[in-house]
Amino acid sequence: MKLLLLLYPSWWRRRYGAEALDILQSRPITASLLWAFVVGALDAWLYQEMPPSGAPNQNNRVASVVAGLCVMLLVGAIVFVETGRTTQGHA
Repeated sequence: MKLLLLLYPSWWRRRYGAEALDILQSRPITASLLWAFVVGALDAWLYQEMPPSGAPNQNNRVASVVAGLCVMLLVGAIVFVETGRTTQGHA
């Protein structure tokens, strides 16, 4: 589960990593918990206060990639579900 924390910026992991790891280890892993961590990582990259030594351009690039992957995953899930419904209706 430590791998989920790699989605977050390094400054965030230094500040909140131990607490986040405690949450991951104390709760059962569900889709909603995983989604909350992905959305939280995106939020950390986009909207949280960046440290003075941070590189905003790199942070924006990473956030854009993470956001794009989330959108692709969501669209893929919707297409998968709808394709299943369509094929079941024609069987």
